[in-house]
Amino acid sequence: MRTRIVRQVCRDALEDAVLMGCDEQQFLMVLADLVAQLKNPYPPRE
Repeated sequence: MRTRIVRQVCRDALEDAVLMGCDEQQFLMVLADLVAQLKNPYPPRE
């Protein structure tokens, strides 16, 4: 269920970006870079 929500948020952001004139492939690359840079704020479980 949460995957669906995240997917919809990303899809909405892509649609907004394209409507504002952004290049689709560039936006997808930026989005992928943002996701790749995410850090887990919680310490690992032992």
